[in-house]
Amino acid sequence: MKAEETSIYPIIKNNLNQVSIVEYKKGQRFVASDEDLQEVFFIIEGVALVECSTRGGNKFLVDIVPENEFIGKISYIYEHNLKCDIFAKTNIRLFRFKKDVFDELYLKRDFIELFHSKCTRRIYELYKTRMVRELFSCTEVIAYCILKKQENSTCKAKHIRNFSEIYSISRKSRYHSLLNLIEKGIIKKIDSTYEVLNYDKLHRLAFEVKEFLEDK
Repeated sequence: MKAEETSIYPIIKNNLNQVSIVEYKKGQRFVASDEDLQEVFFIIEGVALVECSTRGGNKFLVDIVPENEFIGKISYIYEHNLKCDIFAKTNIRLFRFKKDVFDELYLKRDFIELFHSKCTRRIYELYKTRMVRELFSCTEVIAYCILKKQENSTCKAKHIRNFSEIYSISRKSRYHSLLNLIEKGIIKKIDSTYEVLNYDKLHRLAFEVKEFLEDK
C-alpha cells in the first residue's frame, strides 16, 4: 500500500512536515516493553507482531497487525501498560508520530474518530480470536482454515502455520490436528500442501467455526 492510499493520509496530509516515515526489516524490534516510548505508529505497508514475554522466557502472542492500522504503546492512552514488544513480522513501513505531534492531531475530530474506531475494532477482533480457542477444538479450527484457504482442493502448509499463529495454536497441537484429519481420510499430505479428500466431513468439522467467524 502507498502512503497516499492509507485511511489516515487525508487527515494528516497537511501535517506531513511533522510526521516521519520509518522502515524496519523483518524480525526487527521497534518498540520495546521496557522503554518509556510513547510514540504512535501507523502501518503503511507490512505486518507487525505484538508479543508479551515474561522474565522466565514465556511468550504470548498478543496480536498480528496488518497495514492501515495504528500500532505502538497505545495502552498508555487508555492509562494502562501492557508491556509488549513489537516486531516487524515482514519488512515494514510506518508513519511515526512523536508524542507532541500525536497530541496535536488528537485534537482533530476526524483523527480521533479514525483512531478510536480502529482501536476498538482490533480489540473486538482480539476478543473473537481468543473466544475461538476457548469454544472450539484445534482440529475444528484447522479444518476451518483448510476449508477457507484451499484452492483447487489443496491448502498450503504455510497458510495453516500462519492461521495457527493468529489463533495461538502450538506446533504440537497443529501437528496432532492435521494427523487427526489425515487418519479420518479428510485430507492427505502432498509435499508442502494438504489435499482435501472429503469435503462433507471437512464442512461438518468446520461448520460452527465458520458460522462464528463469518456471521456478521
